[in-house]
This record gives sequence, C-alpha cells and structure tokens, in this order.
Amino acid sequence: MSELRQFVKRPNPKIMTVSKDILSVFIVFISLVLIFEAEIRSIGHLETDPVAPIEFLFIPKFKIAYFAMLLPILYVMLARKDRSTYFNYKNNLHRFLIISFLIGTFICIVRGNSFIYFGADLLVFVALLTGLSLGALLPNSLKGIAVSLTLISISATVIATAIVFALPGADFVRFFVRTTHASAFILLGMPIVLTAPSIISAMLLHKRKWIIISWLSAGIFFLVSILIMQTRSQGLIILFEIAIALMTTLIVSPYFKKYSMNKKLSKTTWKVIFIFLISIVYALYVFQDYLELFLLRAGTVSDLVTDGSIGARFEEIPTVYQSMTVIDHIFGMGFGPDLILTDFVGIPYNTMHIGILNVWWRMGVLVFIVVICLFAKLMLKWLKSMRLFISKSSWRKVNNETLATVICAPGVIALFVISWMSGGWAISAMIPLGILWGVHRKIARGYVRDILMQSV
Repeated sequence: MSELRQFVKRPNPKIMTVSKDILSVFIVFISLVLIFEAEIRSIGHLETDPVAPIEFLFIPKFKIAYFAMLLPILYVMLARKDRSTYFNYKNNLHRFLIISFLIGTFICIVRGNSFIYFGADLLVFVALLTGLSLGALLPNSLKGIAVSLTLISISATVIATAIVFALPGADFVRFFVRTTHASAFILLGMPIVLTAPSIISAMLLHKRKWIIISWLSAGIFFLVSILIMQTRSQGLIILFEIAIALMTTLIVSPYFKKYSMNKKLSKTTWKVIFIFLISIVYALYVFQDYLELFLLRAGTVSDLVTDGSIGARFEEIPTVYQSMTVIDHIFGMGFGPDLILTDFVGIPYNTMHIGILNVWWRMGVLVFIVVICLFAKLMLKWLKSMRLFISKSSWRKVNNETLATVICAPGVIALFVISWMSGGWAISAMIPLGILWGVHRKIARGYVRDILMQSV
C-alpha cells in the first residue's frame, strides 16, 4: 500500500512538461490577441479612424494592450523560465540595451520632455522584452517553434488583409486606387520580421503542411502589399525574404538531407516552392492592371517632387537634425522629444518614418553607431554560418549557434532594411524582433529538441 501511495504521489515529468507548454502557449496567444485587440476589432470597421483600444480594468489611459505586454514578462520572471533573460548583466547586448534606455531616460528628465511622449518610447523598449519573453515561452522543439512562427505570421497577415478588404471602395474587382489602413500596417509588422524565419524553420522541419502554410502566408502578404496596398517598402521586403528563404533552403538542404532522420524532404519542399512561384506569376498576370499601378508608383521614387511620400520622409531629416545642437547630436534629445514634425493634415508627431534615425534623435549618434555595428556583426555572422553549409568539409563545424543564426538572422536583417525606408521604431516591429531573439537563445543554448546537432 505504501508503495502504491509513493507511486501515486510521484509527479510525472512528461505530464508536467506538457502542462507547462500548454500554459506557455496560452500566454503567448492571449498576449498577442490583447496587444493587437484594437487592430483585430478593426475588421469591418468602415471609417478611416482606427478602433480605440480597450482600457484595462476601466482605468483611464491604461490600455489593455499595456497589460498584455507585461503579462509574458511577469510570467517568465515568476515561473523562473530562462532566468538569465533579464538578469544576465555579463551579456554585452543586455548591457547595451540597459545603457541606451538609461541615456534616453536621463536626457528626457534633464530636458523636461513630456511624460506622455516618454511613455510611447518606453513602450518600444518594453515591446522588445515582451517579444523576448514570448520567444522564451515557445515550445522547446523545432516543430513548436516553426508552427508558432508560422501561425503568428499568417494570422497577422490574414487579419490585416481582412481589414483592408473591409474598407469602403476596397472591392478587389473594381479597385483602382490605393487602399490602406493604419491597423493593417501595424499588424503587418509581425510578418515583415517573421516571414523568412517561418519559411526556413518550416522547411527544416520537413512537414508538408507547415511548409505550405508558411509559403501561403508569404504569398498573401506579397500580393496584398503589391496589388492592394501598393506599399513599395513592404513589397521590396517580402521579395527579399522570399529570396533569402529560397537561398537558405538551397544551401542548407544537402546537410539536412544527409543527417536528418526524415529522408523525404527535398521533393515536397521544391514542389511547394515551384507551385508558389507559378501562382505568384499567374496572379500578377491576371491582375496586371494593379501591378502597373504599383510599378507606376514605384517609378516615382527617383523624383521627390512628384512622390510626396518619399519627399516628405526626406524632409523630416533636416527638420529634426537642424533642431539639434552638437551636444544633442552626441547624446540625443531623450525619449519623448518635442512634436516638431507635422503630417499632411497638420497633425504634429515625433517619430520619423525612417525608423532607424529615431535612435539618433533620442539617444545620440554614438548609440546609433553601435546599433549599426551590431547589425553589421549579425550580417557577417549569418554569412559565416551560411558558408559552413556550402562545403561538406565544413559541416563538422555546424553547431547550435550556426542553426540559430541561419533561422533567425534573416528576419532581423529584413527589419533593419525596412527601417531605412519606413518603420522599425514601433511596438509592432519590436515584439517580433524580441521573439526572434528568444528563439535564437533557445536554439543556440541547446534547449531545442529534434533540430539535428550531429557533428560531421
């Protein structure tokens, strides 16, 4: 009897692991839904103004999205999941982020910047930690990571597409003008960062269903960006991510084909890619009138006089930089700088469209240079990782860090590229960036199962 009691009381580690994974996935799901609840509720909203976010616990000015951003952070800290996520002060990247935040906050206090505007920039940093926490909460398996990235990407893409089609005059058959919506742009920040990692991880997983879904998400994103929203930066980025996913698959497939336990991979992968490319070409041919409108709009980039969008963004640069002294250029103007920019309807704002330049504006040129160097270092690291797969003699050097970089770096590079055109300094960009950071840590530290760590 005592032996039976001992057996009954003994916890089953497999059941406990599954329960924690289910709870973690639930936290990820509910957090993303609440963070983007205003955008999700915009479906069917036929006015031009976005739906107002819901206030949390009826507290004025405290939106439910703010609580949702803190939820995964608190859960990770209380559950002690990946403890070093926030307290590894020996990590250079952690120290740089802390120093950058302190610089922006200190200058904000010294200059007496508005606390309301400070809060907007604070949320950008919080969003990065939120994304890091969400990445830490993803299942510790390649399948779990691939499925999560794919579902997050395609969900945001589909919801953004539904919002665009819900607008007045957005009838696809009779559409002859550009159709956009603020909520659609916000939601598409997720697939901008996650499309390439989603495709790459799905193809390395060798599961036909998720390969198809990841490519379908990319296809919808591309066609909506080109034909409906006619957004040049998004169209360029999705082309870049498709190209980088194809190149990555072509280069790393021989390694995985030889050492994977699943030998049926190649044919399915290349069939999906071939069908995807044919479908995209066919869609562009059928709706070539819309493609011509996009190309006509793209052709005005070189003429800043006729292209009001590009010209206005370039005009932001001298407006901001001429307002800064030499000291301001070195140390920045702090979080929440004055609203010195004005849009075409006269509404003031303080976030430049070329998102990367907001780092210079707020934290100075020194921090800006460090950010550029970090991205350059990541780019070189990615190229070095890819080079290991080209030659069979280098396969023995492939390790956790190599695979983590191959999967995650393309999404970070895509965000860096688009931040020089439009966006980047926003919650919708920092959350997926943080997710990739968390995924990279999981894989690089060997937390991820079934991802092939054999030495050649």
